[in-house]
Amino acid sequence: MSRNISSTGANLAEGPTAGPGSSHDDPDPQVEQFSISSFTFDRRSAAVPARSGGKSAGPSQRNRVTPMTTIANSEAAQIWDGPMGDHWAQEWDHYDRSLAAYHHHLLAAADLQPGAQALDIGCGNGRLTRDVAMAIGTGTATGLDLSTAMVEKATELARHQGVTNARFVHADIQSHEFLPKTFDLALSRFGAMFFADPVAAFANVGNGCKPGARLTMVAWQPAAANDWLVQIRGALSSAGDLPPLPPTGSPGPFGLADPDRTVALLTESGYTSVKLEALVEPIWSGNDPEDALRHHLSSPNLVGFFAGLNGERQDQVLRALRQAFADHWTAQGVVFESAAWLIRATWDR
Repeated sequence: MSRNISSTGANLAEGPTAGPGSSHDDPDPQVEQFSISSFTFDRRSAAVPARSGGKSAGPSQRNRVTPMTTIANSEAAQIWDGPMGDHWAQEWDHYDRSLAAYHHHLLAAADLQPGAQALDIGCGNGRLTRDVAMAIGTGTATGLDLSTAMVEKATELARHQGVTNARFVHADIQSHEFLPKTFDLALSRFGAMFFADPVAAFANVGNGCKPGARLTMVAWQPAAANDWLVQIRGALSSAGDLPPLPPTGSPGPFGLADPDRTVALLTESGYTSVKLEALVEPIWSGNDPEDALRHHLSSPNLVGFFAGLNGERQDQVLRALRQAFADHWTAQGVVFESAAWLIRATWDR
């Protein structure tokens, strides 16, 4: 999901979300473990449940990417450059499949030209960066992200696919020092909703763009328009009241959900011709209910959520989640309705 889908980094109890971890043959003796159904968890925040019959996954190794030197979005960095980023890197294929319909809208709207210089804002595991790189041929696509693990995964996947004109940088878009007037276009697939200061962040992107450069993004519409979130929160609430979702417009999955505010902040940042188009597409959550359940339970935030429940309430929530996924199981897998904005603007400074 956002970055999600799920995409600040998504807690399905509070809001949506959306390199592989190393494997351990033996449990960490200092980490308390517990089980829910066929899934095994540990109580550290970086825990990820193992697939049934498999090994539990530990934190990603972090020796291949130079740390960021300047960070403006420290809260988002704590989330994404940690367990949540590790989870997205481990589940990269699942998330790419989940967002496929919006991915195709974004590519079609981007008007990619051979030889262009492109920037991917919040590139995650790099699927958009790689596809843009292949489309622009002799040009270069550069992806930036807060997550070490996802930058590592993006680099690995580009190398594996032989995409030589894609590069990835571990950086904070809001504070990164871009070379002036470099990019012909900037894009984002659910990666631009998390800025602490969106005006400063989008202005900084513009500083790296040529006059007339195009900005094309997809970002979630409000939570109530996204049935996948409504249904999953409904299942989680079977254990009791949930915290409220982050307010629309605050840093997080719905940071660009208010169309009037989005037009205003992009205009203030230096963009013109700002337009939003409503998109309604299915979002894929798994091959079947058990696959969807495994994926969602592997979110570090849901590990923490379940760790706070007693056995009876864990079972109650699991039954509710399984039922929600079963109710949305189709020939295409587990599919929910979702809604996003296609946002287009022009850098005019």
